[in-house]
Amino acid sequence: MARTCSPRARLKNMPVNYQGTQGKRYWSDLQQFSGYRNDFHEVVDRRMKAQQRATEIITEIFIPRPLLPDFMEQARQDFRKSKGSV
Repeated sequence: MARTCSPRARLKNMPVNYQGTQGKRYWSDLQQFSGYRNDFHEVVDRRMKAQQRATEIITEIFIPRPLLPDFMEQARQDFRKSKGSV
Protein backbone atom coordinates (compact mmCIF):
# COMPACT_ATOMS: atom_id res chain seq x y z
CA MET A 1 0.00 0.00 0.00
CA ALA A 2 2.87 2.38 0.72
CA ARG A 3 3.88 2.57 -2.93
CA THR A 4 0.44 2.51 -4.50
CA CYS A 5 -1.83 4.31 -2.02
CA SER A 6 -1.83 7.79 -0.58
CA PRO A 7 -1.25 8.10 3.19
CA ARG A 8 -4.95 8.89 3.63
CA ALA A 9 -5.98 5.75 1.72
CA ARG A 10 -3.57 3.61 3.76
CA LEU A 11 -5.07 4.87 7.01
CA LYS A 12 -8.56 4.24 5.69
CA ASN A 13 -7.77 0.66 4.58
CA MET A 14 -5.66 -0.42 7.53
CA PRO A 15 -8.53 -1.04 10.00
CA VAL A 16 -10.37 -3.09 7.38
CA ASN A 17 -7.31 -5.30 6.89
CA TYR A 18 -6.79 -5.83 10.61
CA GLN A 19 -10.47 -6.46 11.28
CA GLY A 20 -10.36 -9.20 8.67
CA THR A 21 -7.82 -11.10 10.77
CA GLN A 22 -9.22 -10.22 14.20
CA GLY A 23 -9.42 -13.21 16.51
CA LYS A 24 -7.62 -15.52 14.11
CA ARG A 25 -4.41 -17.24 15.08
CA TYR A 26 -1.63 -17.95 12.60
CA TRP A 27 1.36 -20.25 12.87
CA SER A 28 3.66 -17.23 12.80
CA ASP A 29 2.00 -15.85 15.94
CA LEU A 30 3.79 -18.56 17.93
CA GLN A 31 7.22 -17.21 16.96
CA GLN A 32 6.91 -14.42 19.50
CA PHE A 33 7.05 -17.04 22.27
CA SER A 34 10.31 -18.58 21.08
CA GLY A 35 13.51 -18.12 23.02
CA TYR A 36 15.94 -15.29 22.33
CA ARG A 37 19.55 -15.43 23.40
CA ASN A 38 20.96 -12.23 24.86
CA ASP A 39 24.19 -12.81 22.93
CA PHE A 40 22.42 -13.58 19.64
CA HIS A 41 24.12 -10.80 17.68
CA GLU A 42 27.51 -11.51 19.16
CA VAL A 43 27.25 -15.07 17.84
CA VAL A 44 26.03 -13.90 14.43
CA ASP A 45 28.71 -11.21 14.22
CA ARG A 46 31.43 -13.72 15.04
CA ARG A 47 30.19 -16.29 12.51
CA MET A 48 29.78 -13.63 9.80
CA LYS A 49 33.17 -12.09 10.63
CA ALA A 50 31.33 -8.77 10.79
CA GLN A 51 33.44 -5.64 10.93
CA GLN A 52 30.62 -3.80 12.73
CA ARG A 53 28.10 -5.02 15.29
CA ALA A 54 24.81 -6.20 13.84
CA THR A 55 21.40 -4.77 14.55
CA GLU A 56 17.93 -5.91 13.65
CA ILE A 57 14.57 -4.44 12.92
CA ILE A 58 11.22 -6.14 12.98
CA THR A 59 8.52 -4.75 10.75
CA GLU A 60 5.21 -5.70 9.26
CA ILE A 61 4.02 -4.57 5.88
CA PHE A 62 0.72 -5.13 4.13
CA ILE A 63 0.80 -6.16 0.50
CA PRO A 64 -2.57 -6.86 -1.13
CA ARG A 65 -2.54 -10.51 -2.21
CA PRO A 66 -2.85 -9.78 -5.95
CA LEU A 67 0.23 -7.52 -5.77
CA LEU A 68 2.40 -9.94 -3.78
CA PRO A 69 4.15 -11.67 -6.73
CA ASP A 70 5.18 -8.32 -8.24
CA PHE A 71 6.32 -7.02 -4.85
CA MET A 72 8.43 -10.14 -4.24
CA GLU A 73 10.01 -9.84 -7.71
CA GLN A 74 10.87 -6.19 -7.07
CA ALA A 75 12.32 -7.13 -3.67
CA ARG A 76 14.36 -9.92 -5.28
CA GLN A 77 15.78 -7.53 -7.87
CA ASP A 78 16.58 -4.94 -5.21
CA PHE A 79 18.36 -7.44 -2.97
CA ARG A 80 20.36 -8.80 -5.90
CA LYS A 81 21.34 -5.31 -7.05
CA SER A 82 22.39 -4.18 -3.57
CA LYS A 83 23.83 -7.60 -2.65
CA GLY A 84 21.54 -7.61 0.37
CA SER A 85 21.79 -10.36 2.94
CA VAL A 86 18.57 -12.04 4.01
